[in-house]
Amino acid sequence: APAPNTPFWLNAGICTSTGVLPRLLAEAAAAFPSSPRWQQLTQAAERMAKVSGHPVPEGNRSAELLDNVMDCALVHTCSGLEDTPAVLLDAWGHPGGELFDTSNELETFSRVWPLEYFK
Repeated sequence: APAPNTPFWLNAGICTSTGVLPRLLAEAAAAFPSSPRWQQLTQAAERMAKVSGHPVPEGNRSAELLDNVMDCALVHTCSGLEDTPAVLLDAWGHPGGELFDTSNELETFSRVWPLEYFK
């Protein structure tokens, strides 16, 4: 494993070496459920599923649901469609609000988790 506080992607050749990057990503993915943010992520996905009429995601697919619903909310709202749940809009009718903003933060965190894990 990389030294603490050393970004693993800066190690020379790590992206081209055989098996190192996949092994590190797998290690980070296995550790993610023990992250304090994991519970927040899954709770936000449960709320988002209820609001958007989707099933609650299974396993590690919570971030995927958040990403997909936020993308749809952005496209639908910016295209003038009026079918975005009000809870995903701010006071001006734009994508935002507590659930949207929290989901955005948590989904982004899930993408950078490997970097945080090896920091």
